[in-house]
Amino acid sequence: MFRIIVDCLPPSLNRFYSGMHWAKRKAIVDEWHGLMRLAFVETQLPKTLPTPITLSVTQFCKGIVRDSDNAVVGAKFCGDALKLYGYIPDDSPEFISTVILQSAKGKADKTVFIIQ
Repeated sequence: MFRIIVDCLPPSLNRFYSGMHWAKRKAIVDEWHGLMRLAFVETQLPKTLPTPITLSVTQFCKGIVRDSDNAVVGAKFCGDALKLYGYIPDDSPEFISTVILQSAKGKADKTVFIIQ
């Protein structure tokens, strides 16, 4: 099991897809892929993960707690980054079989990804 922490929250699903210009969405995606890559290196994630994996995403919110289904954006960023950087061959159900989404109150905004 690998625990990956990013010290911020991804955009909410509502904000990300409700009228945001595609170029702004791409910039956010690129930023998050970079954040994920740094987190993978810091966590010493093995270059090839045994698959299929379960990806659990928990958003800790210091303000208003987001709906759990808003964590899907973080899950998407993580799955795409795992594929992009070669940790898994693809982000299809064959390689990411289960995704668990959670939200909770926290002392700081952060997103925790558990890969097992």
